[in-house]
Amino acid sequence: MTKKIRLLTAIAMPLAVLPLIASSCKKEKEDSQQNSGYQKRVLKDSLTKNRVLTWLTDIYISEFYKNEIESYAKDSKDKDKIEYIVSNFNNSALTKDLYQLFKYYATNRVASDPQFFWNLKSLFINAKIDTTNYNPAAFSIPNEQEFKFIFKHSNQIAANIRLELQKMLLAKLYLLKNRPELKKIANDSNGLDKAQVALHNKMSKKDAPINEKELYEALNFADDSLYLMKYLVENPIIENWEFNDKRDMNLRWPKSYINSIEGFNKLASYNPSTKPEYGHNEAAKNPEQLINSGSMEGEVLKSLLAYKGIVKNSNTSGDLGGNLDSIKKDLSSVYGFVDPYSKKVYSQESFLLAKILAQEINHPKAKATETLQSKVSKGELKSFDYKDYEFEGLTKDSKDNYQYTKTITLDNKQYTLRFSQKGSISFDGNFLTIPMNLTVDGLGKRNFYEFNAKLEYNKNTKKFESIKQDVAYNLKQNPQRINVTKDNSITAQYVVKISPLYLTKKVKDYNGKEVTKQVLTFDETPWATKEKQEIIANNIVTANFESLYKTAVKYINELGFKLNVSETNKSVYDILKVEGLV
Repeated sequence: MTKKIRLLTAIAMPLAVLPLIASSCKKEKEDSQQNSGYQKRVLKDSLTKNRVLTWLTDIYISEFYKNEIESYAKDSKDKDKIEYIVSNFNNSALTKDLYQLFKYYATNRVASDPQFFWNLKSLFINAKIDTTNYNPAAFSIPNEQEFKFIFKHSNQIAANIRLELQKMLLAKLYLLKNRPELKKIANDSNGLDKAQVALHNKMSKKDAPINEKELYEALNFADDSLYLMKYLVENPIIENWEFNDKRDMNLRWPKSYINSIEGFNKLASYNPSTKPEYGHNEAAKNPEQLINSGSMEGEVLKSLLAYKGIVKNSNTSGDLGGNLDSIKKDLSSVYGFVDPYSKKVYSQESFLLAKILAQEINHPKAKATETLQSKVSKGELKSFDYKDYEFEGLTKDSKDNYQYTKTITLDNKQYTLRFSQKGSISFDGNFLTIPMNLTVDGLGKRNFYEFNAKLEYNKNTKKFESIKQDVAYNLKQNPQRINVTKDNSITAQYVVKISPLYLTKKVKDYNGKEVTKQVLTFDETPWATKEKQEIIANNIVTANFESLYKTAVKYINELGFKLNVSETNKSVYDILKVEGLV
């Protein structure tokens, strides 16, 4: 660690920085470079400030991509190793990571200013840079060669895109901890995050803020994505598709029911005119940057209309609640169509469950076992368990005594239904009540149907008997579609709540001891893979890289990367202070 501190210290030393700054500004009088007043003016210049900050991000990146730099630039005489690798090695992880972030960055820029990258050309020309090979089209994201041009030369103009990309990269490293060089210094010998382990005593105190303490206790210190999950709890977000349309409601209201992407798109693309409506309720322009939802609609989201992007989630309760208390209640990830009345979220899996219930029609019938009848003869009717009942037409699970299964076919596809006892069996003298929960494999645990299976006690025969009448599923509880007309307007919305789940896992506590507890995790979510988590992180850092960069630097400092500012020029110090680096 001492080597890293010393390396960073050198960057902040005035003798190391100021001559470089002064010479880079290409002033006419060389002797002015040694003038104190001139140096102060140079340091206050935004161009110079950006260069100082770029050099600092260079140092961090050089440490966390050390293996890349040693592999690709070991023998290079170029002083700027990062730019050398980006310009010459497309297959390096550093180049790929920066270019990937650039595509997200460029998407945002073009959305707010379609000619942003075209306008950069005049800035480059004014800076005496040859732009022969830089010809980005308006309304378009620059290609890889244009990205390399921007990365190489943007430090010579006020819009230092390289600095912004490098801040984004460091913020992303913090969220995902996806570089071995970072994990080597960030984790202890037990593979636990040092910064979180160090907070144990503070969080164990009685006066520790309850919300902070609960979140701390919900983190898995060995999970590489723990800071991404922490961020999502503290800053809830949703991916949103939404539109509101009042046109021709006298004709359209009877048809404003949806249960599929196709149905949503049909309403969103409505056009009473013969003229095309350009830019109306468009799909996402960069579908590869979408955060996916469930298996039934993951790929189809690319065609979903009325895309509004990733937005703040202000809901604190219900299906869309983004706080820790709400997340703890989620049985599986939340995504789907929002009922404008109840605000409940129904996915295509939800509607499929409803369709299955409609086909099955009735609850399965419970039957009394010989074990239960034996209890009657012995007068032992106070405690009951799985040995006392079974179901007609269901197969008992070989691994779980409290679970039964049934395989059905719907629309030429097979589905496995799972019937599980949930809660204690009760007997009121007339009926034995068995609380049951029905789920379907692959449809998510939040899509379920609860019912009570019953056995009737015949006081004459002294036996338990199956209920004679069939009991139908309550289809109102699980609708096959929802009405999106409200206040004489079509109000349709599809959302993806981007959050981890709270599941029971075997993890290590702060001492490295293995324990079983509930923690936040991306397991069993649509974002269980590193690739999907990377898409989430890319979207987050693109929107919030300035604040996240400062958080990342604070984290890095806690790991021992601290700048020695005792001999630093005051102007340099002020720059670092504003950036939250000291």
